[in-house]
Amino acid sequence: MRNSRLRPRYLFILGILISAAANISTAQTRDPLYEYGKHLASTCAACHVDRTSGAARRSGIPDIWELPFAEFKQKFFDIKKKSANPAVRMTVSALTEEDVKAILHYFERRERDKSAIAPPS
Repeated sequence: MRNSRLRPRYLFILGILISAAANISTAQTRDPLYEYGKHLASTCAACHVDRTSGAARRSGIPDIWELPFAEFKQKFFDIKKKSANPAVRMTVSALTEEDVKAILHYFERRERDKSAIAPPS
């Protein structure tokens, strides 16, 4: 009789411990640098839209979302050094070193994680 009264209490405590462990592992898998890079990349998405639309293909603005990471990184630093487009030059020159790390981290991880292939919205 005594065991039957204690069992629900133990199950409740066990449930709390399992829930806490799940929350800890979820917190550890979050990647703030990736999330910040994704946020910054949404600025890029304003102009660098998916090239599958006809209007995007005619605009002359390159699609950066399908570039291999190494090519994206090279073009990013080339643009950072010199860009003919004043809007791009102004946007990129305003980025801090931490911003650049976040954007590059985001694009690198996107390449590894094919489930996140769509541009941020």
